[in-house]
Amino acid sequence: MSTTTPAPSATRGEITLQPSYFTSSLYVYPFREDLFDLILRFSECYAIHPGQPFAVFKKLWSDYGWCWLHFKVFDSRAREAFIKTTERLFLERVTGEHDSPVGRVVALFALYVFWKTQPSGSTPALHSVNYIEIPIDHYKFLLDLPDMLSEPALTPLRPYVTYILSSFLEVQAFHILPHSSLRPYDPSVLPREIFVADADPSLLDDSPIANLMTDLPKKKGRPSKREKMRKARDAVVTLNKYMDKCTPPAS
Repeated sequence: MSTTTPAPSATRGEITLQPSYFTSSLYVYPFREDLFDLILRFSECYAIHPGQPFAVFKKLWSDYGWCWLHFKVFDSRAREAFIKTTERLFLERVTGEHDSPVGRVVALFALYVFWKTQPSGSTPALHSVNYIEIPIDHYKFLLDLPDMLSEPALTPLRPYVTYILSSFLEVQAFHILPHSSLRPYDPSVLPREIFVADADPSLLDDSPIANLMTDLPKKKGRPSKREKMRKARDAVVTLNKYMDKCTPPAS
């Protein structure tokens, strides 16, 4: 299993994330939850204001901080992974098997805004990705999305979806990959790295592993964190026993 190890800073005093952070559960799981929340909020607002769906989306995009997404990372190597993973997660909701039509449209809006707002005139220049990777079967599904919005409640979304797809096709934004059944993405599955928090050493004191470690000969050098916690706990127990022994009986 891969790990998200620290990466060297690009310049002194600057922290740089490794590309593996953006393909890990640390980024993928919270992103999916945030996107689900965005879709839910849009659905609520769209039910009240169905006439201007993209204006509603832009307001939510700005109000909930999505407009700052591109400033999450500045290192070129990490930005490549960040942008590709983010676009892939948006497409995941557009072409998902069980997603609602409104959810697909919101994810398409998000993909469009995210891709179009890549900083191009900043100094120093930020790395951008010119193409959106998409498997060929998902690409065909995407082109059929306007036809899925035939219900009266969804027809206001149709011209916006058609315009966005036309804009993508006009600039040849898509990089077509083999069929999704062949798992053409790299990595093939998201998240690739699963973050597992370290267990509290004090919880392992009575475990077989802890008992085995206790039986091993002690090494010279600085005591481990578990040893320090055990000594501190033993000291507290000893102190409590001493206090109980020295406490005079109540009169």
